[in-house]
Amino acid sequence: MIRKTYRPELLVVLFLGLFAAGALVATYSQPPAVVTDAPTSAAQRGARVFQRERCLFCHSVRDAPAVSQRVIFPLGYVERVVWQWRRNGPDLNQMAGERTDDWLLAHFVQPGSIVAGCPMPSYAHLPDEDLHDLIAFIQQAQRPARAATSNVSNSIPIVPETRESYLAGRKIYEIYCAGCHGREGNGAGAVGHLLQPEPRDLTDAAWMRKRDDDYLLRIIAQGKPNTAMPGYATTLTVREQALVLYYLKFFADPSARQAMEEGLAR
Repeated sequence: MIRKTYRPELLVVLFLGLFAAGALVATYSQPPAVVTDAPTSAAQRGARVFQRERCLFCHSVRDAPAVSQRVIFPLGYVERVVWQWRRNGPDLNQMAGERTDDWLLAHFVQPGSIVAGCPMPSYAHLPDEDLHDLIAFIQQAQRPARAATSNVSNSIPIVPETRESYLAGRKIYEIYCAGCHGREGNGAGAVGHLLQPEPRDLTDAAWMRKRDDDYLLRIIAQGKPNTAMPGYATTLTVREQALVLYYLKFFADPSARQAMEEGLAR
């Protein structure tokens, strides 16, 4: 008969190993603290929401460093654990004042409608107070100085009046404009109802006839004050802006737009 030997030291080693593994997991799962300079109460609450939702794993704020934690193991020694990754979201230091509060709200609710293909998940499940506090936190960030943009033209680039130009303009419009103005240009985009004032109805032929190309191109490049319409001079080249201008004018001419869509001669 073989007698089994009971070795309690093995249980101790196993317990210590599990404890050490738990310490490592806790280190990797905890985002670094967010530091703000005298924020308002709403911004301070927003900083906590920002940390709780782990936004810092994709977005930089005030040049925050990569996660770097010290883990103390029960055996009495200290190990330095450094985990670095490439953030794929924009630097939020650059966002303060660049977008209106309602634009940011729409982006939190339906990111892909504001920028097509945006990998950011929706935060529509958060309470309204959390969303507004998060907006306050982003808006109070101190934006570093940067050079003025050069993608603003005093003249309209020549765009060939072809179906190729139409399709190129449509592609850009669907990425940057359709979420607010709608795919049909009628202002009924997926997040248009969240904006005040609501996006312009580009199918209004009477309004469009009163605006010349210089005016429309300036709005595309520099945005519209007191609205959620941002400027795209830092995002689109002058030619891309002209292609969007060429495309959106077809909204006010349904028959010409249908001909372009079907590949027929205008």
